[in-house]
Amino acid sequence: MQNRCRARPRVTVLLPVYNGGQFFREAVRSILTQSYTDFELLVIDDGSTDCTRNIAGEFTDDRVRVITHTTNKGLVASLNEGLSEARGEYIARMDADDISFPRRLSTQLKYMERSPEVGVSGTWVRVFGNGQDTTWHTPVAHDVIKSQLLFDCPIAHPSAMIRASFLRDSGLSYDENCLLAEDWDLWQRASDYTLLANIPKPLVRYRVYEGSSTQSNQQMQDATIFAIHERNLKRLGCEYGAEELRLHRKIGAWEFSRTLNFVIDSERWLLHLKECNDSEGVYPKEAFHRVLGERWAGLVFVAASAKIGVWRRFSGSPLTRFVKNRHSKLGRLWFKSI
Repeated sequence: MQNRCRARPRVTVLLPVYNGGQFFREAVRSILTQSYTDFELLVIDDGSTDCTRNIAGEFTDDRVRVITHTTNKGLVASLNEGLSEARGEYIARMDADDISFPRRLSTQLKYMERSPEVGVSGTWVRVFGNGQDTTWHTPVAHDVIKSQLLFDCPIAHPSAMIRASFLRDSGLSYDENCLLAEDWDLWQRASDYTLLANIPKPLVRYRVYEGSSTQSNQQMQDATIFAIHERNLKRLGCEYGAEELRLHRKIGAWEFSRTLNFVIDSERWLLHLKECNDSEGVYPKEAFHRVLGERWAGLVFVAASAKIGVWRRFSGSPLTRFVKNRHSKLGRLWFKSI
C-alpha cells in the first residue's frame, strides 16, 4: 500500500482498476488536470497482472494515493474499501477507461454545495468509441430519476458524486450480490433516504470498446438486472410471471419489437404498472406517469412499421396523455405509419 501524507481533501476521487493499463494513464491525467485541485485520487489496484501497477507508480503528484491488492477481490469489494478509505467530504466516482472533463469536479462540487438536500449527483455523459459519438441526456429531477429506477439506471456511475456524510448516516454501501449493476442497486436504495440529481451538462466521456466490463460480462449482468427488476416489481406489488419479467426487461433496456403485438402487450404491462403504483404509491405519481409516457412513445415509434394499427393504439391509449408533446407526436406517427 502506497500512502502519501496529505491534509484532508475536500473531494476523494475513487478509481478502482483491474488490468486497466490500456486507458488507465489517460483516466488519471484527466483527474490530475482538473480545474479544481483540493482532492485526493484514491486508486485501488485490484490485483492487476498487466502494466497497471507500473503506470500508477509513474505519478508523483502527492494527491495520488494507491492501495494495491495482492489478489483480485472484485469490483464491489474494491468500491466498498474505497468508501471506507476515502478522506473527502465528497466521493467522486471514476473508471479507469473513462475521461473527466477539466471542470467536472468544480461543477459538481458547486452544485452539491448549493443543494445540501442532494446526497448523490450525476452528470450527462458523452459516449465515444466503437463508432459512437452521442450524449446521454439522463433525467435531472429527483422524482423522475427515482421513477426511472424501476426500468434502468439513470445516473451514470463514473459521473457520480456522493456526499460522504450521507453514506455514514444511512449506512449504505455497494451490494456484493449486485455485481455489474451495483450502482443501480445503490441509487435505488439511496433514493429512499436522500434526493438524487443529474447536472444537465456532459462532464464525463464514457468509453465503449470491445473487452469493456459491460460487454465481456453480459450474461452475469443480465442475471443481476433480472434480480433487480424482480425486487422492484415485488416492492410495487405487481403480479408477474416469466413472460412479464422478460417484457419488463425489454422495455427497460429500450429493446422494442416492431410488431403490433409487442405494442399491445407493452401497453397492457405499462398500464398494470400504473395501477400498482396508484395503489402502493412507491413512486411520485406525476413523475412516474411521465416515465411511463416516455417508454410508451418510444416503443410505439419503433413499431410504426406495423402501420396504421399502431397509430390507432397510440391515439386511443390512456398512456398517451402522459406523453410530452403528444399532439405533435401523434401527427408524426401518422405520417410514419402511412
